[in-house]
Amino acid sequence: MGIILIFFYFPAMFRNLEFYLGENTITKKYGVFFHREQTIHISSVQYITTGFCCIEGLCFIVLNVYGGIMILPFLSRKDFKAVISQLEYTVKRK
Repeated sequence: MGIILIFFYFPAMFRNLEFYLGENTITKKYGVFFHREQTIHISSVQYITTGFCCIEGLCFIVLNVYGGIMILPFLSRKDFKAVISQLEYTVKRK
């Protein structure tokens, strides 16, 4: 079972993972067998938590919003910096 997860499911899962950063919203599309879409308004972000991007290169962002959380995993450093700067600008502007 572990071999199936490692060689088939996880690569398919990461291949289908997409993020869209709009002017007022962030959308995450994901799923292998069942495709899901999660959209939040940037104005509803309460606070932002980041991972160990500087240490290990594991760049991910956890957005805590009213009613839940959104996790943006496995971002490149360039995308990580772009998303953080856009979010900080928008959150500070509120």
